[in-house]
Amino acid sequence: TNLGAADIDCVLAMAPQPVSLYVEVGSFEGGSAILAARRAALRAGSGPPTTTILAVDAFIGDIMTVWEEEPERRRKLLRADGTVGLLDRFRLNVHRSGHAAVILPLQATSVSALRFLKTLAEKRLAPQPQAIYLDSAHLEGETLLELELAWQALVPGGILFGDDWIMPGVNRDVMRFATVRADELDDVFGPRAQPIRTMARMRHGLFVSYRSHQWFMSKLPSVAQRARALSFQLEAGR
Repeated sequence: TNLGAADIDCVLAMAPQPVSLYVEVGSFEGGSAILAARRAALRAGSGPPTTTILAVDAFIGDIMTVWEEEPERRRKLLRADGTVGLLDRFRLNVHRSGHAAVILPLQATSVSALRFLKTLAEKRLAPQPQAIYLDSAHLEGETLLELELAWQALVPGGILFGDDWIMPGVNRDVMRFATVRADELDDVFGPRAQPIRTMARMRHGLFVSYRSHQWFMSKLPSVAQRARALSFQLEAGR
């Protein structure tokens, strides 16, 4: 991933406070989850940790991250029996980082995990995430599905952001999503992000960092009001 400290700082500062749940979808070996935990710890200062980093991954890799790797790198990712040891490497890296108390791995597909988060929030068993980072699907269509599910799980006012803007499939799906959800996007998020991060406005409510090529969308707080109004209308019509 190209995710940088400034990207995470921007999200932690501008998401609804306090940021109690930061979800990363596509954690691989844990590098970006560890970086998020470090930045959250810096914000907390000498106080106790306030942000849980939920690291979602199937931990089985894919063609690009395992099977197209150089032989030496592939051997490090595979166990002796041929199964993928990504979760083992993730746990080891997190333990070595000193942030195991705040980084929680969730071994699941992105679709299952995002639906799970939405269900937990609906049942009031867990808060809605204030921030969701997507670095999982890199295929057109699959990314669009993740975007929609993540948006449903995200708290109003929350921030959805992700990697791989330069990949054509990701780029097209993010642009499509921003077009469909334009009336739910905060179009002044980019200007408000300065000076933490300087971003280009790609279209209404969609911003991309000049430096890291991460993309960002902020969900308007008023989305909650519209959802409640729609729910009331549906109930009244029964």
